[in-house]
Amino acid sequence: MTNYKWGTTVQQSNLDKTRELLGENAYQRCKQKNISSCWTDKKDAAINVILPQ
Repeated sequence: MTNYKWGTTVQQSNLDKTRELLGENAYQRCKQKNISSCWTDKKDAAINVILPQ
């Protein structure tokens, strides 16, 4: 979810979780583009990760 739409900034805790679970490339892209990753523990609600260009 892009935070620019809401006028907010991605939280460091979200970026840390992104780095831990998706790796450095995803972390850097989310930080650069002000994107918060969304998480669920429900398998049927999960979607594949596609990093924006």
